[in-house]
Amino acid sequence: ASTSGIALATLALNPLMIVKVRQQAMDRTYLPSVANIVRYVYTNEGIRAFWRGTGPAFAMAAPTNAMYMVSYEASKDILGNSLLPPSLSSTAPSIAAFYSRAFAAAITT
Repeated sequence: ASTSGIALATLALNPLMIVKVRQQAMDRTYLPSVANIVRYVYTNEGIRAFWRGTGPAFAMAAPTNAMYMVSYEASKDILGNSLLPPSLSSTAPSIAAFYSRAFAAAITT
């Protein structure tokens, strides 16, 4: 489920990333609108240009999210069952998410 979610998010958001990167690379004295950038990319490079780089983006995100899911489940169970007092057990998912994301980022970058 996690991998298919990553794939769908990458496919949906990659066109926005293309537009953002193009806008960041432009001269600061003239910043065209998002619509102008979309029109330019579509006209000059075709529709496929919006998904250029999707493969590497997915290859980068998949291991990080897999690591996150594994460490999140394990740390949530440990925190909820033994390390936190009962009054704080409702915070276990938030704490587990924070540390799991940090762990996954540290391992995969």
